Amino acid sequence: MSPTEPPQQTYAELETEARALRELVAAQQVVIARLQEQVRELTERTNRHSGNSSRPPSSDPPWRPRPKKPASGKKRGGQPGHPGSFRRLEPESAVDHVVVCLPTTCEHCGACFPEDAPRRHRVRRFQVVELPPIRPEITEYQREARRCRTCGRRTWGALPAGVTRCAGPRVQAVVALLSGACRLARRQTQAVLADLFGVRLALGTVSALEADTAHALAAPYQELAEAVPRAAVLGVEDPAAGRASPVVITDRYSAYGRLAPDRRSLCWAHLARDFRAAEERGGLNAVVGRWVLEVFGKVLAPWRRHRAGELAREAFLAEIALRQEELRAPLRWGEEHGSPKTRALCRDLSERWPSLWTWLTVEDSEPTNNAAERALRSAVLWRKSSFGHQSETGEQFVERMLTAVAPLRLQGRNVWRYLVETCEAARCGEAAPSLLSQAPA
Repeated sequence: MSPTEPPQQTYAELETEARALRELVAAQQVVIARLQEQVRELTERTNRHSGNSSRPPSSDPPWRPRPKKPASGKKRGGQPGHPGSFRRLEPESAVDHVVVCLPTTCEHCGACFPEDAPRRHRVRRFQVVELPPIRPEITEYQREARRCRTCGRRTWGALPAGVTRCAGPRVQAVVALLSGACRLARRQTQAVLADLFGVRLALGTVSALEADTAHALAAPYQELAEAVPRAAVLGVEDPAAGRASPVVITDRYSAYGRLAPDRRSLCWAHLARDFRAAEERGGLNAVVGRWVLEVFGKVLAPWRRHRAGELAREAFLAEIALRQEELRAPLRWGEEHGSPKTRALCRDLSERWPSLWTWLTVEDSEPTNNAAERALRSAVLWRKSSFGHQSETGEQFVERMLTAVAPLRLQGRNVWRYLVETCEAARCGEAAPSLLSQAPA
């Protein structure tokens, strides 16, 4: 054997080496599979947004493309037959100034109209809304003193009832509106008051007025807090908030598992995002995601028609019954053929099947928790844009203003007027107006 030639291996040595290589390849395949799963997990986590997860829309980056609806083939704007939207004219009794515009010459032939021509009652009304020059109204209270002839001591005149601070209840209501409803910082509120109204207040006064508003809202806040748990349907984001309500609309958070199936209604908007995430995983997951979302659309379409009064409740429930059985097929298929996350999602819904349809048992209920999330969105944005509060009074102002603004908006009531009435009532020691829905007189 030449010194440069490799040594000849025996059959046993070759078999041992091949076995070691097979074991190495098997071990590497396990490592590769684990790394591929980690890459998929990290990619999915990176691609999460408000459309495929429970993240709020405010967390989406500006460059995230918005989903585009398929083209309908129609022109932009109002379609033929669509009722137009016009600014409603105020009645003449609410008009402050009337300017009559008379033509002097004919726009067709140029002839002049006589000055004493009879007036016609055919007019085209056009109204312009303008704000009058704003100047704060300043009232000075002069407390005079009188000396008692009996004891010789001086007594000062008392301020009228309701006069407590250097700002009146309407200024107080403006401060509450700007900082509590519009979420302006105190310095911005201070600047708007000075620029727009000519009212200059110290930051300490702004904080004190917020505290006064928190105190004025105490009774309406407590009344609403006691009434909310008695609602037939309650959309919640906190597990502790749903203990007393008959039906609670929630996401799939495990803390809600203690609720009975007939009291818990799963939010279909959250489920749609979960299956949209499954669709984005690709492969068989995409088939499951698209299949389930298609059935979701078939369920929500008759619900929207029923809510609009176009479909009777009996017909609506009959149509939903057909879709219930249709939804079982993709869930079974995803539970058998999907990725681990997709299988877990489909299995969870199959186990919680009754909670998918609890919303059908309550009249005028909704399949989603969107209304509650929209009401909470301003609180989330406020929390992100502020530095919080350093006192209990500041926390009370935030919680009570958020609690007041949401139902007032939903009821179509004027937030500004309500705040004025509440601040005036508190200064006079009277009961504040209720935040509960008021039946029409």
